[in-house]
Amino acid sequence: MVRIFQVLCVVVGIGFLSSLVLGRALEPGGREIPSKVKSDLRSRFEKDRRGAVRKLAEIGSEEAWDLILVAMQDVKGQVADEAQWQLTFAPAPADTLQKLYGEMGLGSKDEWVVARAAEILGQIPGPVDPEALLKEVSKKRALASLACLVALQNQQARGALDWGKDGDKAAQKAGRKVERMLSWDPALASQALLTLAELDRERADEMCSKMGGHKEPDLRAAALMASHRIQSQGTLSLAAVLAGDEDSAVRGVAQRVLQKIGTKQALLLLAKRLDEEPREKLLLELVPRLQAMTGFKGGRNGDVWTRYAGDLPDDWQAEDYAEEAEEPQGKQEQVSSVSASPGLPTYSDRIVYLMDFSGSIWNERPNGKTRKEMLDPMLHRTLDALRDGTHFNLGPYTGEVSPWQPSLVEAKGTKVKAAHKFIDDIKITGPGDFYLAVQWALEDRQVDTICELTDGAPSGGRHWRMEQITERLLAQGELRPIRYDIVLVDAPSGLKQHWQRLADGSGGKLQELKLDD
Repeated sequence: MVRIFQVLCVVVGIGFLSSLVLGRALEPGGREIPSKVKSDLRSRFEKDRRGAVRKLAEIGSEEAWDLILVAMQDVKGQVADEAQWQLTFAPAPADTLQKLYGEMGLGSKDEWVVARAAEILGQIPGPVDPEALLKEVSKKRALASLACLVALQNQQARGALDWGKDGDKAAQKAGRKVERMLSWDPALASQALLTLAELDRERADEMCSKMGGHKEPDLRAAALMASHRIQSQGTLSLAAVLAGDEDSAVRGVAQRVLQKIGTKQALLLLAKRLDEEPREKLLLELVPRLQAMTGFKGGRNGDVWTRYAGDLPDDWQAEDYAEEAEEPQGKQEQVSSVSASPGLPTYSDRIVYLMDFSGSIWNERPNGKTRKEMLDPMLHRTLDALRDGTHFNLGPYTGEVSPWQPSLVEAKGTKVKAAHKFIDDIKITGPGDFYLAVQWALEDRQVDTICELTDGAPSGGRHWRMEQITERLLAQGELRPIRYDIVLVDAPSGLKQHWQRLADGSGGKLQELKLDD
């Protein structure tokens, strides 16, 4: 019966299923759910359904929480994200959380619902059933499997998994199951290695040695991260090798790990990269890393840093001078208006410009121009300012991306001219799915920086709530570091903090602009 309800939810929204739950008798002592909340939960408008979820969390009765669990089945991100957020952080009572193990959670036929349930179980205080999470890991359902593996990793690290009487033995047994996943798809295999590092450190140490030379870059990066987490003796030597890896994302992970190791040898390895690193993004990050470790105000000259490091005692250990380190791109002039902006920020030579073309960009301003018409000159200045050697792409998006090119192209004359025309010809409109647009950009392995131009309010897609999107993207960046530079145009003040978190957490910048009316 529940399976039938779920199918109906997908087809006609949340209204039908919620009406069945709303028909139950109110439990003794519970607060009655107002009729307005009931009708909003059945509304065809997702904004109304989302508002109903918030009110249900305030009511807090058993019936209310069951309805929030129903709302998590909604195909619209506004509703399902809100339900997931409330279940995680309100927080939901234990009886409701227990239902996440059933057909409204991990047992659902909808992979998105399984993934949401796993994310909740990966964040609540616990105890959490690890076998239930492990059971849902499958080659066939990558989205749900990744969420379950991450939940296992995080909760094992917190000591929140309930393994029963012989916990160590049970965890090692689970570790053997996870180890067999190292031959799966690279995305699943790399997460499996990180999870294994929490379940069975001895086996993880052996696997890190093997996977450090794997052909897939994500697995090489995961091997180094796992090695550092378990404090393996081989971490420094592996980091030394991967600091010169052919893949720039792997090199970025190696730089981060070397900074965390913080020894004299690690400092020397980072100093060496100043004269060898070809990618602009990683070069911009190197000097602040070195300064944060030492407090020394050196520049980009590798010899200066090598001499400095050579004079340090062999047992030297880095301290945290992060607050004294220079910003990766120096001081940034604050631009208050679109007309005064020299263009979108470009701090990388491997960059995608994502542009939110949801409905608001076509709204006419008091001066008679649309927002698109007022933004166009700034976009053209961005293209004109591209330096030789920069590879770029344009990704205007609504509910899907309408890309200029399938992958990055070099900023040469004919290509830049074609990009100008592409900007002028954009006509798309609809709800904006920022999370989907990012996933499209990341399909190109060359990309290390995403510049996002937006009004600040995602309006479509399966992931809608900015708090959750931000944390998902930053977590995704652990294995593949991506810098996010954010340009907000007339954005709601309440959303700025989440975009700021995304920029700060990725080493990027946030800039606020106002349209000139």
